[in-house]
Amino acid sequence: MDLPFARAGFIALLYFLCALPMILGLPWISSAKGQVRWPPYIPPAISVLNNWMKPDEVTASDMPWAIAWYADRRSLWLPDTPKSFVEFGDYNIISAPITGLYLTPISGTDNQLRDVIKGEYREWSPLIARYGMLNDFPLKWQSVALGFENECIFFSDHDRQHASPAP
Repeated sequence: MDLPFARAGFIALLYFLCALPMILGLPWISSAKGQVRWPPYIPPAISVLNNWMKPDEVTASDMPWAIAWYADRRSLWLPDTPKSFVEFGDYNIISAPITGLYLTPISGTDNQLRDVIKGEYREWSPLIARYGMLNDFPLKWQSVALGFENECIFFSDHDRQHASPAP
């Protein structure tokens, strides 16, 4: 039994079902949604790293995927200890200098103080909680004017905020 209209109707239904998420996402059909997913995503605050960091430099972060996406710069996951961080640079393990450290609410304000001091990021707690610098830590310059209520912090080897943009 040949039913061309039923076949065409079934295929049209499949196309409609596949297109439904896009149709419902159109601005004149759906309600307005904010473009910022805070915490921890603020694309304009992260994208400044594109101007601050050179393409051959690497930034360590508790959110490296966002730096790679929004700043278009290489980033690696925050090493487990500051000692490992220094070793990456000293022994040229990743074949590029790690000249930036970007910390977000993922490691800081989203965690309770006990989690910061005794948890996964305990070695980094002076920087995360902003109560001091680490001994022999190579990145001495910091900018806290990132994110809502300055919840993100960026450390670097020199003042990048007031320096000329990277090529």
